[in-house]
Amino acid sequence: MAVRTDGTAGEAMRPGPTTVRADQRLGPLLDRMNRTDTQAVPVTDPEGRPHMRCAR
Repeated sequence: MAVRTDGTAGEAMRPGPTTVRADQRLGPLLDRMNRTDTQAVPVTDPEGRPHMRCAR
C-alpha cells in the first residue's frame, strides 16, 4: 500500500470523527469499528472533552 505524504492532515482525515462516552458498551462499539474499518475512536466525557482513546 502506498503511503501519501503530500497535502495536509485535514485532507487525509475522514470528516466528522465519531466519539463515544466512557460508558459505551464495548461489544457494539467494536462491531461498528470493524464494520467501518475504524482503528481508533476518541472517548469523551459528558461535556464532550477528550478523555482517552479506544483502539482495536
